[in-house]
Amino acid sequence: MATTNDEVTALRAVTGELRARVEALETAFTVLFASITAALLLGGILLPFLTGDEDDDDLPLFLVSAPFQALGYRDDDGSTDQESTLIGLALLLLLLVVRSALLVLLAVVGSSAGPGTERWAMITGVFLVLGVLGLWVVVGMGLSNDGEVGPGVVLLSIGALAFAFLVLPDRIREWWADR
Repeated sequence: MATTNDEVTALRAVTGELRARVEALETAFTVLFASITAALLLGGILLPFLTGDEDDDDLPLFLVSAPFQALGYRDDDGSTDQESTLIGLALLLLLLVVRSALLVLLAVVGSSAGPGTERWAMITGVFLVLGVLGLWVVVGMGLSNDGEVGPGVVLLSIGALAFAFLVLPDRIREWWADR
C-alpha cells in the first residue's frame, strides 16, 4: 500500500502538532515543579528549623534570623564565642545559597535562562545540598540541648532535593532512568 504526498504531509503536520503539545506539557510541568520547589525553599527559611520549650528564650530558630543571632551572640563576659561565629557564618552562607537557588528557579519559571544558568544551577545545587547537610548538624547539636526538629529543616531538605533533581544534567537522568 503506497502513501501519497498528501498523506505524508498530513502525517507530518499531525506529528508537528503532537510535538508542540508535548513540549507545552513539559514546559508546564517544569514551571509547576520549579514553583513548588521555590515554595518549599521559602517555607524552609521562614519556618523554624529548631524549636523547643516555651520557656527557652533561644528557641525557636529561623534560618532567616539565626545567622544574625549567632553572629551577635555574647557570653556573660561580653566576649564572642568562636563556635557561634562559625555557625553564624555557615548559616549566613546557606541563606545566600537559598537566595541563589530562588533566583535560578525564577529564571527557569520566567524562561529567561541564559547560557551560564545551567552551570550556575549545578553549583548552587551542590552548595544547597551540602548546606542542608550542615544545617542537620546544627539541628543535631540543638537536639542534644533539648531542642526539637522544626518544620523548616524538613521543608528545606525536601526543597534542596527537588532543586537538585531539577538541575541534574541529562546524562545523569538518563543513567538513572536506565536503572
